[in-house]
Amino acid sequence: MNQIIAQKRTYLTRWPIRSYRLLTDTVTHQCNQTNMICQSMGTLEFDAQSPERKAASHGKASFVLSVDFSGNTPQITSENSQVISR
Repeated sequence: MNQIIAQKRTYLTRWPIRSYRLLTDTVTHQCNQTNMICQSMGTLEFDAQSPERKAASHGKASFVLSVDFSGNTPQITSENSQVISR
């Protein structure tokens, strides 16, 4: 868990200015009512900037997000994304 948090902090430090736009027509959902886990998949556009480094990155990424609804509070159990264009 500490490694994941460290990776997220590094990303946030590297790209302090970010914006995302969900491409709603690409989103799909699959839910398993037995184990109460849902998976959402789709594509988003991103724009990230680092004024300090004078750097910018923009493009599209696909994502998969799994959420467990079996407890009192929904929990993200996994997330994955992959840049598909820059």
